[in-house]
Amino acid sequence: MKKILFPTDLSDVSVKGGAYAVAIAEKLKADFHLYHVTIQDAGQVEKKVKEVFDQLTRSVAGIKATYKVDSGFPVATITEEIKSFNADLVAMATRGEDRDELNGIHLGSSAVAVMEKANCPVLIIPPDSTYHDIKKMVLALDIDKYSEASVKQSVYLASQFNAKLFIVYVASSKSKVDDFAKVKDKLAKEISYNNVEFLVKEGAHFLESIQELVNEEKADILVMTTYKRNALTRFFDKSKTKKMAYVSEVPVLVLKG
Repeated sequence: MKKILFPTDLSDVSVKGGAYAVAIAEKLKADFHLYHVTIQDAGQVEKKVKEVFDQLTRSVAGIKATYKVDSGFPVATITEEIKSFNADLVAMATRGEDRDELNGIHLGSSAVAVMEKANCPVLIIPPDSTYHDIKKMVLALDIDKYSEASVKQSVYLASQFNAKLFIVYVASSKSKVDDFAKVKDKLAKEISYNNVEFLVKEGAHFLESIQELVNEEKADILVMTTYKRNALTRFFDKSKTKKMAYVSEVPVLVLKG
């Protein structure tokens, strides 16, 4: 991941998420591109955007950092910028309840839509996230339709952070535990990174079980793969406030299946 796009609504929550995104860019030695969308004339908010950009990047060293302001509607305009910038990763703060006083747009509710439309991974950064060295990552695996590319991408990122990667499957029955053993054997032969652990957790509730494991292992990032209309899409439905709060405990990296 060499090009990180950070859309921001300039809210306090979003700007704090920007500090996390900048730290990720520095760690990965990736270009950082701050992007703001306004329904007003872009020139009217550029000063504020530049202030936020300077705040986030004043101590950045060794990477290219840029910013841009466009007029338009958030989701469509951000989606176009993802393609134009050729982003490898989009980082977005969620639950941006503090609305931008300049234009009334906030990205907390847009993060899910961007996640669905983006052609690259999306990092959802919850409120109050402060970057520290990423030591543990959890990849939630669906053995019925998992993507080998997503597994490889997760392993690669773990290696970049020198982090331990837990590949986790939530089994709803004993037969599923046996099925996971076969997948584990296959993947273990293909993965060369030596800091990977396979875990199976029995439980009827996938999301709750994954969160329990994230808490138990004190994981820094949860990695999930999204498909069209899968559990993750429903999980991020903004009407499901309890599940939203559950996800906000750690940043969630959403890969494309």
